[in-house]
Amino acid sequence: NWNEDFLFGYQFLNGSNPVMISKCMNLPDKFAVTQEMVEGSLDRGRSLQEELKVRKK
Repeated sequence: NWNEDFLFGYQFLNGSNPVMISKCMNLPDKFAVTQEMVEGSLDRGRSLQEELKVRKK
């Protein structure tokens, strides 16, 4: 089922253009995802902005 993250990732990376994936460096001003929507998926209880700062290093 491609609705699950791991299978979507597998299929995308094995598709016709796997180099199309790039690292997210910032969030758009009108980003439709809220902290509450993703807090269960983030490690260490960080916010999305905090994760971006850590990942930039």
